[in-house]
Amino acid sequence: MNNPSLRRCMPLACGLTLLIATTLQTGCVRIPYSRQLPDAIRSVYVPMAQNETAEPGLEEQLTTQMQEELLRDGRLQVRNRGGADMTLHVVVKNWDTRSEAFHNDEFAVSTRVEIKGAAYLYNPEDRLRENPVMSWSEIAYDTTYPSDARFSQATLDVDGKRRVLEGFAREVVLAVLSQATDEAIEREKQKAEGALEAQVSPNPPQL
Repeated sequence: MNNPSLRRCMPLACGLTLLIATTLQTGCVRIPYSRQLPDAIRSVYVPMAQNETAEPGLEEQLTTQMQEELLRDGRLQVRNRGGADMTLHVVVKNWDTRSEAFHNDEFAVSTRVEIKGAAYLYNPEDRLRENPVMSWSEIAYDTTYPSDARFSQATLDVDGKRRVLEGFAREVVLAVLSQATDEAIEREKQKAEGALEAQVSPNPPQL
């Protein structure tokens, strides 16, 4: 390679190649959400979750998954009621299971599960949980897993349920730490409505 212009282009080409490769690699990396929860809240007490669905046993399993996910995330400590800054109460409002992608013999290839619920932060002294300090009313998670037991890759229903609850617990923790509360959304909505009314209201008569 005796051409000087080609030699000058080589470092630039290599740099661009490295940049593109790095971008492609980091494009698949999950970037953590920034913390929106006040810094004063550093620990939570997690009581038994509330199950409002007909699916049995969700409350016990979800409570365990919530504690494990909080420990895994590490940004909120799990403590007993007396030592926690807030009580984190989780409610399961909907559990929907349906079969998908049937074989010709009418055996379902996969099962889809969707869970919806809400999370509330209370002062630990509010034992009856009557006045939430913060709330997130629309938290959801869904997944599909192979469920035909005739195949080796099939997932047992008990493992599928655990997988769904793990994912939902992760979404709850992300919502509490990183997403706007219902109260904040309502304030922004009222502010926007007030601004719109101010724009469309007629000007006062000139004296």
